[in-house]
Amino acid sequence: MAYFFDFEQDYTGLDPNKIDNMLSMYGLNTYTKAPGGVFGSSYADVFLSPSVLLMFIAAVLCFFGAGVGMGIATLLIIALYIFAELYFRKKSDEQLDDIEASTAMKFRVIRGGKLVLVEKEFIVPDDLIVVQAGERVPADAFILESRDLTADEYIFTGSRTPAPKYAGAISKSSIKPTFVYSGTDIISGIAVCKVSATGVDTKLFHLKGELEERHPYYTKLERIVRKNIPIFSGVGVALTLFLTIFKIANGGEIVPSAISGIVAGLCFIPTGAASLIRLYYTKGAMTMVKHGAMMKSFADIEKLNSLTVLCVEKEGAISKNSLEIRGIYARSEELLYKVAALSFDKNTADPAERALMVKATFFDENISNVYRDNEFIEKIPDIGGGISGSVWEVGGEKLCCVKGTPEQILPMCRVDGELMFEVKKRYEGFYANGCSVMAIACVDADSISSDVTASFSYTFVGLIAFSAPLRDSVSSAVKTCRRSGVRVVMLTEDNPGAAASTGGMIGLVSKTVVTGEQIDYAVENGSELDLKADIYAKLSPEQKVYIIERLKNNGEVVAMTGTRTGDVNALEVADVGITIAQHASGSSYETSDIVMNDDNFLSIADMIARARQIHRNIKRAFCVLVSGSVGMILLTALNMAFGIELMLTPAIIALIELLILPLAASDFIYNNADIRLNMPPSEFISTRKLNLPYLGRTALFGALSGAAATISYMIWYSELDVGFSRSCAFVSYMFCALAFVVLRFSDSDPFRTFWSAPIFHRMNVI
Repeated sequence: MAYFFDFEQDYTGLDPNKIDNMLSMYGLNTYTKAPGGVFGSSYADVFLSPSVLLMFIAAVLCFFGAGVGMGIATLLIIALYIFAELYFRKKSDEQLDDIEASTAMKFRVIRGGKLVLVEKEFIVPDDLIVVQAGERVPADAFILESRDLTADEYIFTGSRTPAPKYAGAISKSSIKPTFVYSGTDIISGIAVCKVSATGVDTKLFHLKGELEERHPYYTKLERIVRKNIPIFSGVGVALTLFLTIFKIANGGEIVPSAISGIVAGLCFIPTGAASLIRLYYTKGAMTMVKHGAMMKSFADIEKLNSLTVLCVEKEGAISKNSLEIRGIYARSEELLYKVAALSFDKNTADPAERALMVKATFFDENISNVYRDNEFIEKIPDIGGGISGSVWEVGGEKLCCVKGTPEQILPMCRVDGELMFEVKKRYEGFYANGCSVMAIACVDADSISSDVTASFSYTFVGLIAFSAPLRDSVSSAVKTCRRSGVRVVMLTEDNPGAAASTGGMIGLVSKTVVTGEQIDYAVENGSELDLKADIYAKLSPEQKVYIIERLKNNGEVVAMTGTRTGDVNALEVADVGITIAQHASGSSYETSDIVMNDDNFLSIADMIARARQIHRNIKRAFCVLVSGSVGMILLTALNMAFGIELMLTPAIIALIELLILPLAASDFIYNNADIRLNMPPSEFISTRKLNLPYLGRTALFGALSGAAATISYMIWYSELDVGFSRSCAFVSYMFCALAFVVLRFSDSDPFRTFWSAPIFHRMNVI
């Protein structure tokens, strides 16, 4: 018998032998009609790339004109390049697979009588899944057995009211209470369910259609480069054909003319550029893992570089996940604890309620007897914008005990002017110190209507002020972000006064506080909303999403931090969703793009700086490739102008294009020269604008390299010993290229930065 989580029935689930058949029949549990499978790079294009094909043709031609040794050397260099390229791509895909596996959300599935963890993509129809509060449902499934199960089905119903779920009943509604649906979030309870539909057969797919891939294999930069490589390759091939035909038409021999044309054409083909970018992203992602930030795709590194706004939850990101009682105001502390306990759930998981119960236990170790000595009647749902509570039978009378914010509870109470003045003074003082405040009240249940918020006969019992200690280095992290061009925006459910106080403590620049009420007014009346504010308070989950969407519509690149189930929609809408592994709910972990191991805010600022360092290093690498290509183009052009024997042979250009330039360009992988400075985004990555002066300096240095090599060749040129003059030109060219690499390491102190870089890392970039 296989019993799980104290469910009454025993469950066996699918036999493991049937899983492959089900996957073949229904495909992977993904929201796309594309064929399943692991998406990765193709290896065939390595052999079919224009540069490799042209070099291979040149090597073959060498056997008929330039010499067997030249042909063999060229072929060996090509083979070494192909091997290195294939090895790198394989290692890169393996490392990406490792990152994806370490961040993948796994779900509990009963198979063969055992409870196993399965990635969402491999859940199939007829699987038995266990879903629990805080998780996102991975597939459509009907409920076999449940306890206190409710779900957020906002994507289908448009209502945030938790929908009760249960087993056994028949319903004609399209969203059945006996089913849980893919993409919805479990708010409370636990259930075992049998999967009825996966992937493209789910209600979510029928509603939303094919969803955009959130974690693509290639970044935007990679796609731009891969899109333009064929253009440059076409130019190189066209130039090869033109020069070959031109030389033959002017009386040149076929083999030397073809080799000369190929050498010229190869100078225009950016060999290895796409793989070089992949290398930087791969090693950058692995470095970030070592510093506690796990990316679900390399595209997230690119987005961090372009980041302009960081939206943070006060709860969890700015303050620690531990609440403390900072103050109590009540005429009877004993009465406050007892009424508060009756307004809470007996087994509450709310951190504020748990903190109060701990303090109440120190006041009276028998406080928990209040649940034993009185009879529970019913729970009052959260229907009053945050007001909730319970009805109990106390001493033979029904007593309604409620909790909420002071602004909600006090209007429901019979409070004279003097007491009202004192209470208001107290809770505003708590707010000014950055505390959240809970008000407690009670009333004879027979004297109220079915709407608990409609009565004005409640007895005010007291106030409890809570606060969570601010995380270490938050203010320092805010300043670091601001210096890097990232505006920190605080989103919170707290009172505006408490939010403003906290904002002042952590150094937020704007003192304006925009409230949820102001957002609702702006939406209803079509008025402008202050998007320059740094603090937004008294927010609902929908209002957080609205703020993020408005910021994105204004051209901002937005990141959002969150750990709770209520943060999921905001994490999903943001360009980059960030969660903390040790505090994340299942749904927030699944939805996020980046998983942090460290809950220190400063780690997020450090992650942004590292992402920007990666892109600065990519720009440096491109400059090396551009400079090298410009130098070779100039060498070839001068060679043709003087009409002397080739300075660049197939073997030399293969050595430079396939090995030396890519290795030199990869030398910045471990460069952290800028990371302690202010780190604005790399302009090209964030805005797609070319820095023409920067490229001009790069091209100029490349031209100087080509000129230096040409002069060396001309000085030492001799028809009797062409090899020696070529060697002199090659040494001159390489000296200039190395000098450019060293100068690119740092804008302030390039030589010290170069020599302090780990040489063994530079020699082993994989």
